[in-house]
Amino acid sequence: MPKRTAIYARVSTRDKGQNPETQLVALRDRADRQNVEVTGYVDQASGKNMNRLEWKRLTDNW
Repeated sequence: MPKRTAIYARVSTRDKGQNPETQLVALRDRADRQNVEVTGYVDQASGKNMNRLEWKRLTDNW
């Protein structure tokens, strides 16, 4: 059974120029090199608000 991990990226609602994929690429590459199965979660929301949909999914599933 392969190892599994979750990765999470959040970008600010204020800075529309941010791309969560930029945050995830390096994490996915490292996981691939180590033969780790990845589940990714991405939110575009304020860091002040912990009521974020993907954050909740991550914490509920892991």
